Amino acid sequence: MSPGTKDEYGGFWIRSLAYSADFSIITIALLVAAVPFGFLGGAGMSIYGVLATIAPWAYFVWFAASEQQATYGKQLCGLKIQHADSGERISILQSLGRELAKIVSYAVLFLGFLIIGFTKRKQGLHDFLAATVVVHTGNSRIPLAIIVTIAGVLVPLVLIPLLFGAALASLVALMAAMMSGMMDGIEMKQLKPVPRIEQPAKPQASAPRSFEAWRRHA
Repeated sequence: MSPGTKDEYGGFWIRSLAYSADFSIITIALLVAAVPFGFLGGAGMSIYGVLATIAPWAYFVWFAASEQQATYGKQLCGLKIQHADSGERISILQSLGRELAKIVSYAVLFLGFLIIGFTKRKQGLHDFLAATVVVHTGNSRIPLAIIVTIAGVLVPLVLIPLLFGAALASLVALMAAMMSGMMDGIEMKQLKPVPRIEQPAKPQASAPRSFEAWRRHA
């Protein structure tokens, strides 16, 4: 395979498989991380929400600019990303620009990805914008990439119920703690002595004098 020929570039289908494997890896990792965060209640889920937003971006940006020049999915498919002109490894800023350029590829009804199958160097719209190409390295493990992709579908079927179970357990524990606090408050009110209100003493009516006593007095 001579340099610069059409066959050395990663085409649409192999890149789709690489992306599917990457998506599975990210999904499984986030679901595994969600279980312990779910037991931390609302604060834990808030932190997890930030992590779930940042992690996929960081994954693609970091690995594209790494020494491997490829995410795990691309490595399994024997692909790597390089500068379109120099063939060198791209910088972290170029990798970030490439990921941001994918927003444009998505925005045009995914046509930015579909053109990979028709352009001379198998470039998507984001590749053109970032001046990158995806090339074969000659070291692919396609069966393993397929297994990872399938796992990305099957593993969530197990982990998602665990995640909801953890969230439900946390909610039940929170409600139980609230009810316990309310019951303790009610018991304290019942045990508190009620102040006694002293009633004013009624004046005693003088006993009627007997006729004999009246007569003596007279």
